[in-house]
Amino acid sequence: MNIHSRWKLLFAALLVICLFQTASAALHAPSGKVVHYELYVTDGYVNTAAGVFPAVGDNTLIAGWPKPLYVWGFTDIDPNIPANLMTVPAGALAPKGGRVGNAKFPAPFIEAAEGDDIYITVHNRGFYQARQAVQDDHSLHLHGIHAQAQYDGFPESAGNFSEQMRYFWNETWYLGLGTTTKARDAAWNALPVGNAATAGTQQWYLAQNAPLMKTNNLNPAGGITSQFNLAPYPLGVGAPLPAGVTRESATQFTYYFRAEHPGTYMYHCHVAAAEHVQMGMYGALIIRPRTGGTGAVIFNQIYGDNALSAANAPTQSDVFTAGKEYTFLLSEIDPNWHAIIEQGKRKAFYPPNWKPELWFVNGRTFPETIFNFAWNAPAGATNLADYRDPRYNTYINIQSGDIFLIRYINMGYQEHPMHQHGWHFKVMGTDARPLTNSYQKYTILIGSGETYDVLVTADPTYGVTDPQGPRLGTDPGPGLLLNPVTPGATNFRQIFPIHDHDDYRVTTNGIYPGGALVLMEATGIPGTDPATPTWADPYVAPPGIQTVPPPPA
Repeated sequence: MNIHSRWKLLFAALLVICLFQTASAALHAPSGKVVHYELYVTDGYVNTAAGVFPAVGDNTLIAGWPKPLYVWGFTDIDPNIPANLMTVPAGALAPKGGRVGNAKFPAPFIEAAEGDDIYITVHNRGFYQARQAVQDDHSLHLHGIHAQAQYDGFPESAGNFSEQMRYFWNETWYLGLGTTTKARDAAWNALPVGNAATAGTQQWYLAQNAPLMKTNNLNPAGGITSQFNLAPYPLGVGAPLPAGVTRESATQFTYYFRAEHPGTYMYHCHVAAAEHVQMGMYGALIIRPRTGGTGAVIFNQIYGDNALSAANAPTQSDVFTAGKEYTFLLSEIDPNWHAIIEQGKRKAFYPPNWKPELWFVNGRTFPETIFNFAWNAPAGATNLADYRDPRYNTYINIQSGDIFLIRYINMGYQEHPMHQHGWHFKVMGTDARPLTNSYQKYTILIGSGETYDVLVTADPTYGVTDPQGPRLGTDPGPGLLLNPVTPGATNFRQIFPIHDHDDYRVTTNGIYPGGALVLMEATGIPGTDPATPTWADPYVAPPGIQTVPPPPA
């Protein structure tokens, strides 16, 4: 090939790229709803997860763990506002009483429906603790999502991408939907799609307001630069801004994708992922199906009615009891690495020496997993609802006979053999795709980066009753039977564990039980189906049920 042919080929390639970027400059044509999430990159400490709001300076952390755990992560509450910063808790290796970000561990739960257009704006606010010497760039990888390369979050291939897109979430009318970014997004995402003629719908709002077009810039390394690396900035002075680059464009980026395939996904930072993920930068991402792929959102199926063909419907139905689903994000941490970074001695840790000592389900260890979920909270905050997400709850509470869904996400680096007591489960699909034929298991090995969707039937008969009539055996004594005793019904309280079957991972600080262990309770009492644990201590009977009398002296 001569030099002229090479130049022609290069010119043709550049023309294609230019046409592509021009075509992608407009707002993507809406298909379903337009959904927006706003995430901030910052640091923080793992705080209480017991379902009660922590007091200022509270350092109730991981049950059985002796000291606060410094983390990096995402939050949906802006840490750039001083009131939203946490106080460094007592017992931390860093100077006590300082300020730190409000990173959530795990990151906020992101949910969408099939056909939705999803926009996630990520701001890199930086790490406040001791003004970490290295203020990293970050990105957002939507693990398993089919997105364009520039939205894939892999810096080495995303490059210095620039695209004109509508930033409707920065428009005046949008800012008027609430006083915080989280409130505005919640209000917007709750609106129906509607049309331009129906007031109050998403399409009406978009039609009423002229587009605010902005350049969506990644920095040359394909990441989002920290505000702490830029000057001027009221909380720190760093490198000057490059010519022609605004602070906003340098420290934020909006990711876009269309939610095509219902199922279970995850998201995480993909800049220096070996370090950043281990530090806590990950969360759950769920896509729900719509009827026929475009209709109403379905809340009791995994993959939707399109996945249930006549050929496999008799053996694979992904229908479960409405509302009965749980998402379990598995991970592990080497606290020594966190401690070294907390002290600003980052280069003192050699990553191949990584040795986890803490194992989590949704960022918590047993027995904290039996309580309502609560996130880290900034000092002085008073509204627990802003920092709690019930979709990360880990205590399964259902009625006997219910069919419920468990979404497993392994965001850790180790494989996790998750074993379920009491009932087999049916594996319906993996990595957000349904299986042609489901199969039953009681232990499933979940590799790093994998997701599994399993259905469980809370069978009311195992070891309890003869389903045809009378109870089996003799009455074992008061307290072990639920009243009234009904043939063919559940007559025992049923509490079973689900745990990592590498049993040393069911310890915390060397104490068993702890770590990656959750409980599930099936009640047979008609009319009772609480959303929270029936009682705080699962080994103490709730009111109205007889307790086992102590043995004779």
